[in-house]
Amino acid sequence: SIFDFVRQQGYPIEKHETVTSDGYVLQIHRIPHGNLNSLMLFKDEILLEDELERRKKKKRPVVFLQHGVFNSSSAWLIGGQKYSFAFMLADAGFDVWLGNNRGVQFSRKHISWNSFTDKEFWKFSFTEMAKFDFPAQIKYVLKFTQVEKLSYVGHSQGTTQAFVALTLFPELQKKLDMFIALAPVCSLKHQQSKLLAMVTKMNTEMLFSTLEGIGIGEIGATQRNRSVLPKLTQSLFNEAWTVLSDCDIDHAILPILSKYEPSPTSLQNLIHWGQLIKSESFQSFTYPASSAKNSTPPKVEKYDLKKIIDVPIAVFYGTLDYLANPSDIEEFLMEGLQYSLVYSKKIIGFKHNDFVWGKRARDEVYVYALHLLTQ
Repeated sequence: SIFDFVRQQGYPIEKHETVTSDGYVLQIHRIPHGNLNSLMLFKDEILLEDELERRKKKKRPVVFLQHGVFNSSSAWLIGGQKYSFAFMLADAGFDVWLGNNRGVQFSRKHISWNSFTDKEFWKFSFTEMAKFDFPAQIKYVLKFTQVEKLSYVGHSQGTTQAFVALTLFPELQKKLDMFIALAPVCSLKHQQSKLLAMVTKMNTEMLFSTLEGIGIGEIGATQRNRSVLPKLTQSLFNEAWTVLSDCDIDHAILPILSKYEPSPTSLQNLIHWGQLIKSESFQSFTYPASSAKNSTPPKVEKYDLKKIIDVPIAVFYGTLDYLANPSDIEEFLMEGLQYSLVYSKKIIGFKHNDFVWGKRARDEVYVYALHLLTQ
């Protein structure tokens, strides 16, 4: 398991759970302190126990890491001590927390629905992750650690849900002392992702209605889906794997990467991303008229980044990113974050997932991010 992998790397790991206000049970992982291998210096068993107790009690700055789409908390871990930002932060003295959005392999429980049999479970997109998952996880960590503020690091969709949450709930802005945005995504006007291009070419209203009708709301690699998913949606998942592995990665970590990623998400979430391309607007999910039946579809909300004024934000982006295109970041995101942007770094040759698994990430991203977090 990923927990065994973390312990093999020499780190402690804890499992926590919180329930969102709409009933999803989310698993949060914690690395409370740095590498345990340094404890080998303590030959005396009593001294060893004393040092472990001291580490547990020491108050550390809290940082929360949120994964992207088709990822889970594993994304921050599978690079091992050599490449993973989570381990680097733990060794630098941080209390590290890793979020898991609804639907990924660690967050497949609900107080009423079964993720394998109830299609209602999968009726969500990143809007719900912003409205429910983000606040629930942040509030849980703040309460557990008994601190007033934490630092937030998001990658890809992990930035998207944070941007939405911070525009909808201004009070949450005062809970973050820094927001590190890695390959942030809001505008998709210039994106070049084959995966999203596939989605935008579909008749998404018909696809949504058809799959909802037969009870399929998940895009994932479960055994059930392998047997019943139409070729079209399975090809979407296959393309997701191609997208994830397209970065300057050390091939030694590919076996562990393929074991834990890609993580499942909802079809509705992927359709939502496709809608952003068509609308050229940063907005909520547009429900097909056919899905409303006897009710009025929810009104589409547009998200205004200028409402984010109380969180210092640092943006890291790559010149070869097919999804978080530099033009979108410079023309839309940075303009929108005019009241909160404190730092930006464009990295030559970086693709979307170089920010979590790339061989150059430590030297070209993490060192700079760590400096910002410790200022």
